[in-house]
Amino acid sequence: MKTSMLLILSLCLLAGVAQAEPRVFVGQATEMSAKVVAIDPNSRKATFEFADGTTKAIKIPTSVDLSQHKVGETVVVGFAESIVIAVSRP
Repeated sequence: MKTSMLLILSLCLLAGVAQAEPRVFVGQATEMSAKVVAIDPNSRKATFEFADGTTKAIKIPTSVDLSQHKVGETVVVGFAESIVIAVSRP
């Protein structure tokens, strides 16, 4: 599993507010191998089985040509998640 952690601290100005308010952006991207166990081209969802035996159905972006993938093949699946925390005065 390849994991990269990105942590960016920045000060941003909100529209109409003269003072900068601190915000924290935290993001994590993970890639892992998975076996394709189902493909539904109508809903553009594919179900993957991971090394630990868990399965997950994921909506596939239109940039991926589903006709090029088959049930039973192993692919690399990428996930990204992020959190934004803003601190402001009441």
